Amino acid sequence: MTRLFRSTLPALFVIFLFTGVFAGGDDEGWRPVPPDQLQMKTPLVEAEADAEAIFWEVRLDDRKRDKLFYNHYVRVKIFTERGREKFSKFDIPFMKGKKVEDVAARVIKPDGTIIELAPSDIFERDIIQYGKIRVRAKSFAVPGIEPGVIVEYRYKETFKGDSAEGERLFFQRDIPIQRATYAVRPYKGIALVYDFHNMPDTNFVEDGDGFYVATLTNVPAFKEEKVILRTIGTLISQEYPGELEVVVVVVSGEEQEANANASGRRSHGMSEGGGCRERIRPARRRQPPDV
Repeated sequence: MTRLFRSTLPALFVIFLFTGVFAGGDDEGWRPVPPDQLQMKTPLVEAEADAEAIFWEVRLDDRKRDKLFYNHYVRVKIFTERGREKFSKFDIPFMKGKKVEDVAARVIKPDGTIIELAPSDIFERDIIQYGKIRVRAKSFAVPGIEPGVIVEYRYKETFKGDSAEGERLFFQRDIPIQRATYAVRPYKGIALVYDFHNMPDTNFVEDGDGFYVATLTNVPAFKEEKVILRTIGTLISQEYPGELEVVVVVVSGEEQEANANASGRRSHGMSEGGGCRERIRPARRRQPPDV
């Protein structure tokens, strides 16, 4: 089963980024599938992969400032029975303050036959309930999935009272990805400063519609390894995969250039307005390492 949690594990990521406007599709929002993807027999990034993402795109929109929007669109090729099992069922968790909507999925067989997920097959259920903590999920089973097919899914998340400050956006997952893309639209007058972790500096290019877009290709699946993290007076052992990560900080006004020079971070984008720096909150993982 694929559970779309926002994991607490570190990953190949950038904090606060987002990839520009994605290429258009048909009236249903799906893009055409080229014949070479339908007929693909073996993975391109990792030869032994059970499944491989052809593209993994996430769109982050902070234009309203008091609401944060994530739009996800993923296309995965299934190669083995284990890959089929992994993507056969989905849970998209949510709690109070978060809304999940516009969920859609479909399977495309090698001969081009399309099997759509019926809206009636999407349901909500409790997946965690402990004391006052209650986590629900939008859940569904993928119809007609088998080795050789392509699985596509998309959904939208809305976080109330939240913004993109301190967001970590992950380019690496637990399956290999042929093309990983993020698009970020900051609040008006806010500039972005990127801090890259476990990956090369990557250009975020403005698309003309207020989004900044970055893409990595041929991204391998992350492999977990144990490390010892030393804190004050305490040793903590935990799983630390060391994935590709970019940390994005938001700054406003005149501090953009000064902050970039002082911290050694590469700044991108122009800002307007006053010179008061936005309050930087502790980084929060929005994107899960798992699928």
